[in-house]
Amino acid sequence: MLAKLLLTLAVVIAAYTALRNRRAKSTGAPPPKAKSALPWRALRIGAWSIIAIMLIGSAWSVLHQWQRAQEIVEIQVVNPATGAIDHYQAHRKDIKGRGFRTLDGQQVRIAEFERMILSDLR
Repeated sequence: MLAKLLLTLAVVIAAYTALRNRRAKSTGAPPPKAKSALPWRALRIGAWSIIAIMLIGSAWSVLHQWQRAQEIVEIQVVNPATGAIDHYQAHRKDIKGRGFRTLDGQQVRIAEFERMILSDLR
């Protein structure tokens, strides 16, 4: 959402600058003084800084999600009727709803009445 707003603002500023320069050339007015270029330079640096921060934040988010998906978790499947507990290990990304794939490739689906407990291995 913020990226869309910033992109829109950048397009409006670029259009305004282009129109202002075109109007100044067509009317024969002298080009703006060097002092007025300083705020635009600061604005440009600020815009590039925001873009860089957004790219770094996005890259960090993708890396963090990938690392979290690669984590190995211990899964306990508890049968409340018998009290039996089965232990499994799986990657976090392989847990989907009421089923999961273990590290050794076994596909496990649990019944509606069974409970699944996840705990991190750290």
